[in-house]
Amino acid sequence: MSSFRDYWSTVGTAVIVYVDAAIYRDDARTALGAVQALAARHGTQSLLDFSTLLLLNVAHNCPDRYRTPDGRPDAYALTQDRPVDAQRIADTADLTSRFFERPITDESIRNVEQQATTISQTRPLIQAALAAGPRPSEIRAALRPAAHSAHSISAVISLATVALRRVIQDSDSTA
Repeated sequence: MSSFRDYWSTVGTAVIVYVDAAIYRDDARTALGAVQALAARHGTQSLLDFSTLLLLNVAHNCPDRYRTPDGRPDAYALTQDRPVDAQRIADTADLTSRFFERPITDESIRNVEQQATTISQTRPLIQAALAAGPRPSEIRAALRPAAHSAHSISAVISLATVALRRVIQDSDSTA
């Protein structure tokens, strides 16, 4: 039982550190470090539980303006961003290269393009997960198809973060 408690304590701590860094302090290095530490300790599958907790928060705290007519959180409204175009790919490649202190290469641009495609393909999983909320086991089950690749897990975390940021910023602006 202690292993189970240790696991969830570690996942919960990683979520707290991540949300504080990524959303409240705009500290991408610390946020990424929390995700990497969790994956190193418990494997990449733990990142689905991590994402489940992010989306659980979204499901519980989603403002009405980001809900569908039936009252469910709307992943598309919560995660829509500017369209992916050549400028966005270039901006993201530049940001990534500066973050990792590496030059922009053809490979890094292809990686950004791949991640943009994966994010588009993953958005329906986020909708299914939010529709399954507020039951964590059902949220995780909806995310399970992303477990096959690091790109997909990264896309789930990215979209969950965008959604949670919208929910938090909306609640901060109305408080």
